[in-house]
Amino acid sequence: MSLKNKNDEKKHKVFIKKYRYKSKVLVVLIFVIFLLSKLSVFNCLGFIGMNEAKLIIKEFEKCYLYNDVFKDEKYIETKNKLFIKGFTTKAKIYDLISEAKELAKDNTTEFRYVNFLQGKFSHSFSKGSPIKRKHLNIDTIYIRLDNFHEGTAHKFSKILEKEDAMNSLVLDLRGNNMGSYIEAIQIADDLLPEGNIIAQIECSNSKHLYCSNPFHYNFDKVYILVDNESGYCTEIIALALKENLKDKVMIIGNETMKMKVGFVLKEYNSKIAINIAHLNWNVKGKSAADLSKHIYNYNDIESKDKNDNVSLEKIMEIIKQ
Repeated sequence: MSLKNKNDEKKHKVFIKKYRYKSKVLVVLIFVIFLLSKLSVFNCLGFIGMNEAKLIIKEFEKCYLYNDVFKDEKYIETKNKLFIKGFTTKAKIYDLISEAKELAKDNTTEFRYVNFLQGKFSHSFSKGSPIKRKHLNIDTIYIRLDNFHEGTAHKFSKILEKEDAMNSLVLDLRGNNMGSYIEAIQIADDLLPEGNIIAQIECSNSKHLYCSNPFHYNFDKVYILVDNESGYCTEIIALALKENLKDKVMIIGNETMKMKVGFVLKEYNSKIAINIAHLNWNVKGKSAADLSKHIYNYNDIESKDKNDNVSLEKIMEIIKQ
């Protein structure tokens, strides 16, 4: 083999070696980028891309009940500081929303986020829980709703379809203060005859009056269980049923949270979740504060007992009276 051929072969081997090395580096780099995206390290360190930040602020301003604050100079100044660089931080978005809350004297909106120090959310705001049900006797069905997230009303209706022979309904809403008012209104609609006012909802730029439709499930008696962790959607249902069905409805437990302002839930890929003050509600001009006088106070039925058979036995004692 000539000296020229040997040099060419040597150069070829060096080229192949470098090519393989670069290929390996590229594969490792792609893997690392993929891993970082999956682990959300960028998010967990508290940073957030500008596009996501703009989406969060846009939806906050669209949903916020007290939209007059967006004209305030303090809010505008804080907002403008967010868009100086190609990214921002969750802490700065928190500061912006806190500024809006302070200006509006808003105690409803809640901003939560995950970073390296804070760890994970204790639960998902948007993920619904299974509906619990059981027969308490031959003519009484017990249904427990832990929240009013999307799909809850449909599941509730499906259960009632199978239990239409029951005379009494025990609706357990203890500890339930989260979800969508639309789900709550649909559930109340299932239990009210045609033409009854369920609720009036007032947002920043609109008002809606909801009334019951022709089809409903008729129970001789409806027992609603509440406690000091029951609020918002629970209070809408309890007050709507009591105001319209009168003595057919018995509300049992402790005073509720008296949440006259309702919120909408938003979750984002950047590990941010916001409960945004979104609406005022009333039932025939009455609000959550008016529910107290309808509650049959029964301190033995508390949130800590909500999964106990003992609690349901106490309920059955009241039903039998």
